[in-house]
Amino acid sequence: MKKKDDDSVLASLVGLTMLMLAALVFAVFAYCMGLRPLSDAVRTAWRESSLVEVPATVVEARIDTNRTKYGSKGRLKALHAEFTYEWQGVRHRSSLVSLQQHPGVYNSLEWHDVWFEKLDRARSARTTVPAWVSPQGASEAVLDKDVRYEGLWLNAIFVLLFGAISLVFVAGTLMLGLSRFRRR
Repeated sequence: MKKKDDDSVLASLVGLTMLMLAALVFAVFAYCMGLRPLSDAVRTAWRESSLVEVPATVVEARIDTNRTKYGSKGRLKALHAEFTYEWQGVRHRSSLVSLQQHPGVYNSLEWHDVWFEKLDRARSARTTVPAWVSPQGASEAVLDKDVRYEGLWLNAIFVLLFGAISLVFVAGTLMLGLSRFRRR
């Protein structure tokens, strides 16, 4: 009889472990695809109000459409730019195009095209574009300080849906664990 109880306890522990792993996977997905872009948008909106405008000269602008950032072919685009600017008499070089580093699952293709055209036109005409510098850390400037709000609703859905699924798995694990091991 002891052997059967030991096997039952082991099976219960394996089942509870699998439920917790499923909860963890859904929680990580909710964070990466939802909470991280939402928190980045809030941080961007907070930081943009303190930035100071300076003129910048575009040295290079290119758009990469062959590969996504993970190396596979796809519709995602990557915008790369290098520009120079002067802050308090010191010349700096930067490559940061957008202040919003994690725009989320809705990575607007139009944004890349609009900004590439704007930067390439300024580079060709040798005109300046506005860059934005933080007075506290002037060694890095950004060209686009605005928040891309288009896809934040989708990120909110990811947080709510996958966060709720994760919580259901955690609650299920607790209920099953308590019911299984409380009988003893």
